[in-house]
Amino acid sequence: MQKYETMYILQSQLEEAKTEELIEKFKSIVEREGGEVSNLDKWGKRKLAYEVKKQKEGFYVLMNYTAPSKACDELERSFKIAEEVLRYLIVREED
Repeated sequence: MQKYETMYILQSQLEEAKTEELIEKFKSIVEREGGEVSNLDKWGKRKLAYEVKKQKEGFYVLMNYTAPSKACDELERSFKIAEEVLRYLIVREED
């Protein structure tokens, strides 16, 4: 299993409950695929460098985890489907 770091940005106008629900959903995807989340850091609302999908602010979340590559594939598929996700980046960490 590899170590990964994922940063994703959610729409800032979402209700707190919906934001928490999405964060838990993405965390559970990693765990369901046999991975383990080591760090989940909610950075909160921040101004975007440029407008994305007509949004000027986003809710940033950083997640570090160890998982098989299929977990990243499923996570990426979920990010693409979710309209609430403005941007995401999955990076494999070096040992």
